[in-house]
Amino acid sequence: MKKKRNMNRRDFLAYGGIGTLGAAGAFNLAKPLSAETPPDGMTLVEVDGVVDMEDFHSILILKDPAADRYLQVWVSFYQASMIRIAMSDREPNRPLTYELMESLLDAGGVKVLYTSVTELRYMTYHAEIAVKTGGKVLKLDCRPSDGIALAVQTGADVYVSTKTMEEEARSKREIEERMRRIEPLKMA
Repeated sequence: MKKKRNMNRRDFLAYGGIGTLGAAGAFNLAKPLSAETPPDGMTLVEVDGVVDMEDFHSILILKDPAADRYLQVWVSFYQASMIRIAMSDREPNRPLTYELMESLLDAGGVKVLYTSVTELRYMTYHAEIAVKTGGKVLKLDCRPSDGIALAVQTGADVYVSTKTMEEEARSKREIEERMRRIEPLKMA
């Protein structure tokens, strides 16, 4: 595990304003991909970055590097900040929510295997988090933002169903055009 530097309040707030794809500042959060084989029907993705919107929501950008396509998932500003912090070399002075969740899982002997975005239903992405406990693998329903934040915190992989990627993913150019239309938060 890499040594993280302590984070103060100013650092925490600064991580809330960093985006990707050049829309709200250049900061690529790309997580290295695992060498493991994806579960059936799933595509291994990178957490490419987060763009903050003016309505206190953020867009999480997932990238399929094999096909150079991107998936946009709306998340809260809070989850976006937690994902940024988990991927940074900074460490808050006190444990944050997903650090606490990781500690609780570790204490119970539960290992996070991966998070998967399973489908888009009624304009909402659905996800599962796969955990191993007592020799059994369990898949638990979760919000994509929580599952991805916990996966990033624990170093687990993130997948998207291949069907969802084929239907919903866009090229970098298309994502950039969409971001211009919805006007991300302009940082002063």
